[in-house]
Amino acid sequence: MEATVEDLFPTFESQYASDDGVDVESDVDLTEVPPTPETPHRPSNAELVNSLLANTPYGNRLYLTPSGERVPAKTRIIHEQTRVAVLPMRKEVPWVKGKQQASSGEVKAFKPDVLKNCCKRQCATLFPVETPQLKKARIPLFDSALDRSSMRTALLMNADLYLRHPHDDKPVCSTTKALLFSCSRSMLFPPTDRYNGRTTGDSNRARAKTVLSVCSWFAERMKFADIMPDTGFIQFSEPTKGFVKKQYDLDVETVKACPCELSKSEPCECKGATPIYLKCSDPYFRQIWFEHFPNVKTRKWCRFSKCTLCIQMRALRDTQRQNKYALLFNLIKHILNSRVAK
Repeated sequence: MEATVEDLFPTFESQYASDDGVDVESDVDLTEVPPTPETPHRPSNAELVNSLLANTPYGNRLYLTPSGERVPAKTRIIHEQTRVAVLPMRKEVPWVKGKQQASSGEVKAFKPDVLKNCCKRQCATLFPVETPQLKKARIPLFDSALDRSSMRTALLMNADLYLRHPHDDKPVCSTTKALLFSCSRSMLFPPTDRYNGRTTGDSNRARAKTVLSVCSWFAERMKFADIMPDTGFIQFSEPTKGFVKKQYDLDVETVKACPCELSKSEPCECKGATPIYLKCSDPYFRQIWFEHFPNVKTRKWCRFSKCTLCIQMRALRDTQRQNKYALLFNLIKHILNSRVAK
């Protein structure tokens, strides 16, 4: 039997027809939308936090309170990345006498000296060539990121770790350390004295009595000086620094101290009185002033006792320096008016 087109490609009606021949269109409304499934419940933020607190194990994020409840931590872990400049390593150059070690991007090579008279143990004879232990100890010399102090500390630590005498297992002597690192003893062991490494100039200035005398005089004068409200400078009443120095010399001669002043209301005139301030030369006085009291100025003119005409003349001078005739005219006018007033 030959198959028809309807048998090979059934129509929509034939697919949904019932067994008893009733058409589907009379029983089923195809325009009706089938019911959608129920929407799942979406938890709120509070429910999510409570679920997290209940399910998260005790660790970095939750802490157990005395009441037994777990609460989130008030801190969190932050991972930071820091990028630093990579400095080039110093290169090794042949040994040169008088050249400073680890300077200008260069490191002096090791130069053995087995005949060097270092100590009783003869530590210098143990290194006729550059051994692997010595290479490890010299590594800080090639690191250009280290300053002199850090490099010195690293070299001394490596010397105690790698450079030891085989007989007694003690570090080599300081002379041999300087020989192995191709540097001076002062680089590894900087000189220190009773003034904790200060220079002679610093020590002299620390115990200088003249500086203390001048500074104490300035501190006393600044209590009664005027503070400029616009600039913050402290202004003395003297017009020049020379007059300030004369006032200091006058106080050196007149201001004295005596133990008997404690029982008197007036200054003592006895011979046992000693001056409070010490004599000081004019250049040294100005140097102390410049270094320790740069905010103390002298008055070129009295800033708070200027007449209106002086202020106008000064403004005219500053703004119209090229117009000399106008300045001269105002000056002559001021002189004539002052004569007429007299």
